[in-house]
Amino acid sequence: ALARVHAGSSSVQQSTSFENADDLLAEAAEAKLIMLESMRKAIAASPGSHFDAGPLKRRERIVEKVEKEYGGDYARVVDIVRASAVFQNAADLARLVGSLSDDGATEVKVVRVKDRFSNPVSGGYRDMLLNVCVGNLQHVGELQLHIGKIIAIKPKAHRLSVSYTHLTLPTNREV
Repeated sequence: ALARVHAGSSSVQQSTSFENADDLLAEAAEAKLIMLESMRKAIAASPGSHFDAGPLKRRERIVEKVEKEYGGDYARVVDIVRASAVFQNAADLARLVGSLSDDGATEVKVVRVKDRFSNPVSGGYRDMLLNVCVGNLQHVGELQLHIGKIIAIKPKAHRLSVSYTHLTLPTNREV
């Protein structure tokens, strides 16, 4: 349901334009503690969940994404501040998603959803990525939601999708 609400939100970006990665990183560093604490509080309400605050995205990776994916627009990088939550089962994850859907139930406001449970990545891996704002902050970060038994296979699913990417199929002559 949360993914349907945000179905038209494919073009999320920071509220400020940035000239370079350093300026974007500076804003992210200012927002980081408040954002991560609000995300942690939202997850803590879910029994059996585990919250993991990630590091800020590295400058080199930001520049790479901007050059290869975003046509030089630094404001489109919305996963500098990031965290993940692992749930024991889908029901626990669904309860959190429901609480994020309720207006005012938490400081965390969802601005975009990538539902990779319904649309898994190549290799079959499934999770949910939420781009979020917190309280009055305008900075957009990412909260990844995982189910424990599925995240355990993530490295294998990634290797499988990379293997398929580099697979060379025989031509008709070779068959």
